Amino acid sequence: MRKTALIALTIATCWLAMGGAETSALDPCCVGSTGDMNGDGVVDIGDLDCIVSPLFFGIWPPNCCMCSEECDINSDGSMDISDLQMLIDFLFFGANLPNCPF
Repeated sequence: MRKTALIALTIATCWLAMGGAETSALDPCCVGSTGDMNGDGVVDIGDLDCIVSPLFFGIWPPNCCMCSEECDINSDGSMDISDLQMLIDFLFFGANLPNCPF
């Protein structure tokens, strides 16, 4: 499990470092707050799969993280366990999500 999580984290970090989804400054993919990882327009329980699967199982569900800014919830440059914690805090404990970096 530990090795799988490390591999998934490495893949996610590399993907984000390479720019993730291509966006332009004139057409930002992240609008409002971060966290809409599956691109359906709302931040809900469905977005959890988009972060849990790659981090712990090395599997990227379809239509997830097409916008790297949405998946890097805390805007620290990588998708990691701290982004998962922020999403859980929002969904289950009423915390606020940060605004998009644009």
